[in-house]
Amino acid sequence: MPIWLRKFTFNSIQEFYNKEKEESEKLMAKAKGKGSKGNTKSINMANPADKSKVPQSPTYSTSFNKNSRK
Repeated sequence: MPIWLRKFTFNSIQEFYNKEKEESEKLMAKAKGKGSKGNTKSINMANPADKSKVPQSPTYSTSFNKNSRK
């Protein structure tokens, strides 16, 4: 393979991956900025500031009712 063709191929591949990396970084920055605006539902469970936002745990019945079968 001639040297000019190797350089051209290498530069083409490098340019493609650099563009792909830039697009990926833009999307990551956009996603990161979107989450920091308060759209996430993170709650400090150890010391919640507003106790109304803490989800209630569901109640489960561990007993089995034998009359429920027909």
